[in-house]
Amino acid sequence: MDQKAKILLLVMAAAILAAMALGFSLMRAAETLSPYPDLPPTSPAEMAAPPAQPTAPQDPGLEP
Repeated sequence: MDQKAKILLLVMAAAILAAMALGFSLMRAAETLSPYPDLPPTSPAEMAAPPAQPTAPQDPGLEP
C-alpha cells in the first residue's frame, strides 16, 4: 500500500467516526428537545426516574 492510500484510508475512517458522532449528538438533541413531552420515557435514565408531580393546581371542588 502506498502512502497516498494509507492517508486516504485514515481520512475516510476519521470522516466516518465524525459522522457517527454528529448523528449521535443530533439524536440526543432531538430526544431532549422533543415537542411531545407526554410520550412515555424511552431512555433507561428516564424510566428509572420517579414520575413528575402534577404542576397544575388541583380543584378541591372536584373531590368526592
